[in-house]
Amino acid sequence: ATTTAFVLAPCPPHSANSVTFVGFVCTVAAYVVTLIISPNMTDPLPRWACCFCGIATFAYQTLDNIDGSVARRTTGGSVLGEMFDHGCDALMVHVRRPD
Repeated sequence: ATTTAFVLAPCPPHSANSVTFVGFVCTVAAYVVTLIISPNMTDPLPRWACCFCGIATFAYQTLDNIDGSVARRTTGGSVLGEMFDHGCDALMVHVRRPD
């Protein structure tokens, strides 16, 4: 519970969908960096790119886990917000696993 409170503290009370979107952007940024450096996805990535992709993936997973908590904390959950979250998750399956 302490870690969740630490991560939730900086989130504005109206931002459950914003949290989802920022996580989505983190993973898309990692994918774009990977495509720029290795367009055919077979060339090795430099160490900094691997670190960036790891940090972006961690940020996505963390934000994906807290967006529901933000919605419940603010009683701002909606069917549309849940669909947006699941839609972003469905896209991330394909972005993170391109083959």
